[in-house]
Amino acid sequence: MNDATTPPLPAPANTPGGTPDVIAAIPEAPSILWLWIMPIFLVLLWSTGFPAAKLGLPHAEPFTFLMWRYAITAVIFLVLAGALKARWPTRRQDIARTAVGGVVLLVGHMGGVFWAIDAGVNSGVVAIIIGAHPVLTAIVAGPYLGERVAARQWLGFALGVAGTILVVSDKVALAIGGFSGAAGCAVALFAISFNMLLQKRHGAAGDLMASNAIQTTAAAAVAGVLALSLETMAVDWVPQFLIAIGWNVLALSVGALTLLYVMIRKGAASRLAAFFFLVAPAAALEGYVMFDERLTAAAFIGMAVTAAGVFLVTAQGKRA
Repeated sequence: MNDATTPPLPAPANTPGGTPDVIAAIPEAPSILWLWIMPIFLVLLWSTGFPAAKLGLPHAEPFTFLMWRYAITAVIFLVLAGALKARWPTRRQDIARTAVGGVVLLVGHMGGVFWAIDAGVNSGVVAIIIGAHPVLTAIVAGPYLGERVAARQWLGFALGVAGTILVVSDKVALAIGGFSGAAGCAVALFAISFNMLLQKRHGAAGDLMASNAIQTTAAAAVAGVLALSLETMAVDWVPQFLIAIGWNVLALSVGALTLLYVMIRKGAASRLAAFFFLVAPAAALEGYVMFDERLTAAAFIGMAVTAAGVFLVTAQGKRA
C-alpha cells in the first residue's frame, strides 16, 4: 500500500509589477534536499532555541524577551517585504488568519516554553512534553488534512517518544513548576501542532516575507501586552542578552521560521513533524558543548533510538 503524501501547493502567480512569491521562486531541487537535508537543518536551527533561551532568560522575563525578539524580527521582514515588492494579502480574513497563526506559534508555543522554564519546569520535562508534538500532529493530520499514517510510521513515533525520554532521562525532575509550569508546557505542545496543521491546510496568504511580517508584528504586539500585564519589562542589556536576542532574531525567527513555512508548504505535516523528535538530542549535544552539561550512556542510546524512529516515519514506503 502507498504511504499517503501531500503534494506541494501550487505556486502563486507573479505579483503584478513585483517579484514572484519566495517559495515559487525556489528552483526545483533533488527530493533528498527537501526530504532529508532541509528538515534536519531546520531541526538543528530550532534546537538552538533552548540554549539561547538559557543564555538570555536570566536577563529578561519571558514575554519581555519575546516582545523584543519579535519586534526586531518584524522590522527585518517589513524591510525584506518592501525590498522584494512582496505580494500582501488583501482580504481581512486572510490577514486575520495569518496573524492568528503567528500568535499561536510565536507566542503560544515559544511563550509556553519560556513561561514553563521560568516557572521552574525542568528542561528535560519540557523536552518530553514537547516531544509528543509529532504524535499529536499525526493523530489530527488524518481527519483534518486527509493524511494517512502507516503502521510503520506509528512505530517510528513510538520510538521517537522513547528515544526523547532516554535522551533527557538524567535531567528530568519531579517538579513541574506547579499549575503555571504545567499550563505553559500544555500550551506550547498544542500551539505548535495546531499551527503546523493550520498552515498546511490553509497556507499563508500573500508572499512569504509579507506573511512573516504580519505574523511577527502580531506576535510582538501580543507579547508586549502580556509583558506589560504580567512582568516588569526590565532588561539587563549585557553581552549575554544581546547574543541571545541576536541569535533568536536572525537564526530562529528569520532563518528557522522561514524555513519551517517553506517545509510545511512542500511536505506532509505528519512527516515533517517527525523530524522534531531530533530537537531534544540536538539540544542535549548543544548543552554539552556550550554549557558542559553531562551526557550519559542512556542519552546516546536515546539519540540512536530517536534517529531510528525518525527514519521509520519519514522513509518512503514501497509503492503498491
